[in-house]
Amino acid sequence: MNTELSGDFIPHMTTGDRLRRIRRDLKLTQHEFAVELGVKESTYNAWETGRNAVADEVAIAKRVQLRWKVPAWWTLGLESNG
Repeated sequence: MNTELSGDFIPHMTTGDRLRRIRRDLKLTQHEFAVELGVKESTYNAWETGRNAVADEVAIAKRVQLRWKVPAWWTLGLESNG
């Protein structure tokens, strides 16, 4: 099996992966983060673990931006407009 990469490699991150990164950097538990986002802890856990996709990614990204000032474009995995 060849594991060498050619050219630029950008690992894929889901919205759940990005939310996990934000939550961990803020040193919050899944429960605390879910409460702040206004979702059930089980729903949030399913996003982080990849069992379910975030249904309304834009709304969640906007909540994260308003609450913690993390740009919505980053949470959504888009490039900066700047």
